[in-house]
Amino acid sequence: MFFIYRGSVEIVSEDGGVVFALMKEGQFFGEISLFFECPRTASIRAATNCALFVLTKANLNRVLSYYPHIRQQIREVARRRADLAKKRSLIASQAAAKGMSPYNAAREAARLTADEDSEEGVVYHPHKSRKKTKTKSEEFREQGKKTIGAVSLNL
Repeated sequence: MFFIYRGSVEIVSEDGGVVFALMKEGQFFGEISLFFECPRTASIRAATNCALFVLTKANLNRVLSYYPHIRQQIREVARRRADLAKKRSLIASQAAAKGMSPYNAAREAARLTADEDSEEGVVYHPHKSRKKTKTKSEEFREQGKKTIGAVSLNL
């Protein structure tokens, strides 16, 4: 599962030609396959330079065992997004059956589901940590060491 710390990403059609939604700092993606153990339902493309936090399924389950209310909220977001992905797929299939190109079928699905693509629910606020702790990078710099890409996540 990925949490957007900085930047924005686009949810796009399989061929990348149609943008279904834009996700920004504090939002997350990749939860559907983790919660429902299914293949991914969307493609993601960076719209800007991004910094992301990544949690494996094992780490996510460990963290969420301490926060069952957050687990339930993320599960609900995953369910809504999975339902929306199924609806888009059905609309695109029906449009393609009527002779539309894959690109136009995906655009039609995006148009018809645009109102349902709001981001309510759980939002991780990366710049509102409860307490300030040193990242591994800061610790290494103080010790005169170098590191690339070390991050710390305070939950």
